[in-house]
Order: sequence, then C-alpha cells, then structure tokens
Amino acid sequence: MTSSLAACGGSAAPTTGNDEATVVEVGIIPSPDAAVLYLGEAKGFFAKRGIKLHFNPGQGGAAIVPPVVSGQYQLGFSNVVSIMQGREQGLPLKIISPSGTSWADEDKGINNLLTMGDSGIKSPGDLNGKRVGVNTLGNLLEVLARTSIEKGGGDPSTVKFVELPPPDLVSALVNGDLDATMCNEPFCSLAIKQGAVQIANSFHDLAPGVEAAAAAWFTTDQQLAEKGDLFRRLREAISESSVYATEHPDETRQMTLKVAPTIDQELLKTMLLNNWPAQLKPESLNYLAKAAVKYGVLKQEPDYKALVWSP
Repeated sequence: MTSSLAACGGSAAPTTGNDEATVVEVGIIPSPDAAVLYLGEAKGFFAKRGIKLHFNPGQGGAAIVPPVVSGQYQLGFSNVVSIMQGREQGLPLKIISPSGTSWADEDKGINNLLTMGDSGIKSPGDLNGKRVGVNTLGNLLEVLARTSIEKGGGDPSTVKFVELPPPDLVSALVNGDLDATMCNEPFCSLAIKQGAVQIANSFHDLAPGVEAAAAAWFTTDQQLAEKGDLFRRLREAISESSVYATEHPDETRQMTLKVAPTIDQELLKTMLLNNWPAQLKPESLNYLAKAAVKYGVLKQEPDYKALVWSP
C-alpha cells in the first residue's frame, strides 16, 4: 500500500436492486475469510437485514483500498497491518468488523514459519543471514517472521526477506531458493505435503494464548457518516455469519470451493480454518501494532478509537 492511494476520494451511496435490497459492493480476496460472507449471504443473514452483497475479487488488500476510498465499494477486506498503514498515510479507513484472528492455541497456527525437513534449520533462531519468503515486504508476514526469529534467539536484521506470491513461496522453498518461508493456509499444508516442516507458530510467538486480530472488514469515515444505519445492519450480518461459519466448518469449506475453485480439495478437507470472532476486541489489535512499530513497519501505534468504528 502506498501513499499514492490517498489521491482517491469521494463517496457513492450503495445502489438498490430490483428486490429493493440495498446492494453493497464488497472487495474480497478469494479465501475462507470471504467464504464466511458467501455463506452468510446463502443463509439469508444479509437479506433479512435488507442487504444484498456483490463480491469483487482482488489480488490483495492494496488493490481493494482505492475502490473503498473512492466509494465504488462500500466494504473491503484486508489484513490489519495494511489498514493501519493506510490510516497512518492519511487514508480514512475504518474497521467495522473482524475477520480472521489467531487461535489462542500453540498447536493451531494461522500464519506459520516453515523450512524444509532436510535443511538443518531447527528453529527460527537459526535463520540469521538466511533468505525468508513473505507475500509482501514490510507487512503482516514480515512482522510475524521477525517476531519469531527474535524470540528464537536470532537477529532479524540479518535476514534477507524475499517477496513472492503465496504459491511461489512454496515452490521457492521446495526448490531451495528460500531457506524458510511464512505461510497461511492452504499453502502451509501444501508445503508440508512436499516435505516442509513448521518451526514456528508466529502468532503464538507474538501473542501467546491470545486471539490476536489478523484481518478485518473495513470502510471509510465518510461512508460511515453517510450510511451509518446500513453499516450497523451490515456489521450485524457479518457477526452472525462469522458465528455460523465457525460453528459449521464443513459448510465453510464447501463454500470456500465456490470462492476459490482452484484450491486443492483434499487439502481443504483437513487444513486449519481461521478463527472468526463475532465481535472485534480493540485490544486484540495491539499485538501486531506494537510489533509493526518495533520493526519499522509503522511509525507509531494507531489511534485505536479512530481506527475502529463505534456507532
């Protein structure tokens, strides 16, 4: 995400469909997080609140931010570090609802550090001077990797971080072009299937025993000011969807196939799904924010009251 995004401005009210439901344009990344909203739409949680969702897939949070800021989309998905970075750069981004959080369980990692089983690397502390893959430099996974490396006794300032798309991170690790990589599902399971081993649950290293915020649904200050009632209803529907998705993992997995049809169906059956809480606890943002400041990804912690919508 760059400061050039700040050039986007303005707002547009959601349109109305033939059934008189308010159509909400949503920017998504094809993933289980998006499947939560697809599932909620299928179960009628949005319709009963007079809302119809229209999904717009994007490659990442940075691509979703401009249409949300311009008002083309009313709702967007991103990891929380990107949202904090946008707010710090002067973009009027505001979190309205949580998406994935970490599990408060060392054995259930949503973002893990992997190496190959025959690499000789036994812990994150062995990564000094090594090449570590992340999906985006200066963002969520780099912060988590640095946290695990330092906690393991290593010096993250000596590590060379390499930016690659998630599928390429797996192949680069397997081929020996990387010494280790950060991952999320289904790519953790895909790499392990090819001989990788986990050396850290990085969210547990960051916030042991805590459900720390990883991603969120966001909009802008202006859209909230203009359509507060719509976003109250939208947040209620997202909350109901999150509870249902967490309680019905098999249905969520099936809906993920609709969102991301190229996903490996066998891996989908067994891979760990994210934790989707009904409500955002603002303090759950502190862990990533403090680490992002420590490692120079943010200049300072955000104003949490300004960052999180409280109607």
